[in-house]
Amino acid sequence: MHRQGIPAEKRCSFCGQTKPTASFPARGRLDRRPRAHCKRCHQARRPPAKRTRWHGVERNLRSRGADLRIVDLRRVLGEPRTCYLCGDELGWPDATVDHILAVSRGGEHAVGNLDWVHRLCNDMKSTMTVTELYERARRVVAHLGSTAS
Repeated sequence: MHRQGIPAEKRCSFCGQTKPTASFPARGRLDRRPRAHCKRCHQARRPPAKRTRWHGVERNLRSRGADLRIVDLRRVLGEPRTCYLCGDELGWPDATVDHILAVSRGGEHAVGNLDWVHRLCNDMKSTMTVTELYERARRVVAHLGSTAS
């Protein structure tokens, strides 16, 4: 016997393996008795987090009429790594999903028409196409270059 009548080893009710009692999660904060299944089986059968950042992305797109699921978004878009407009590194705090061809321009709420972008880049692009954004940026740089002297 280990402590307070708890055996040193226990058999997992899921995988059937006999393991040390330390390999079993506690039932709760106040009830320290081990659960019937080991930590490995506990993690494998645990439901995913109730709310993730993906839920916010999905909710935002669904509110605009998209019929997309988190599974599809994760498979195609992956985690935000680089902004498709400026090419800079991108993380969750400043990441948004942009319609490459704006819905107002005939684009669809399809996974193939979405990509990761910085919030600021997305605001600059607005409903323009990438070509229109490039031309606008080129004109701005040319104008600033001519007035800087």
